[in-house]
Amino acid sequence: MSKAIFVAVTFMVILAASPASGQESQVTDAGFRLEQVAARLALSDEQKEALTPVLENTMSAQHDILASYGIDIENGERPAQGLGIRNARAMKRELDAVRADTLETVSGILSAEQFEEFKRIQAERQTEMRERIKGGR
Repeated sequence: MSKAIFVAVTFMVILAASPASGQESQVTDAGFRLEQVAARLALSDEQKEALTPVLENTMSAQHDILASYGIDIENGERPAQGLGIRNARAMKRELDAVRADTLETVSGILSAEQFEEFKRIQAERQTEMRERIKGGR
């Protein structure tokens, strides 16, 4: 599968799986992120096919968790009254569980070197997400 076909298929899968209510930027962002991960990890075609649904599910789950706490990461919006310590901790536990599940699944797909790089990518994404949430203050 060529890189162009991978990008096109990934974009179509994300588009089909995303709600139609004006989330074009999220769809574009997800497709771009998947391509970045594939490039940084130098994935084989088989790895791309195995990893794509895992990453799509992870992004979707993280978005759903944030939304359930009133956080719109795309627009940097968060609850008007603040999140509160209990909710912040609960949200962190939920996001950590998604990350742990993702790492467990991904560890069986990637080589040891790729897995270490994936963990770095995930840490960068987590930092970026925190900054985007804080930006809404």
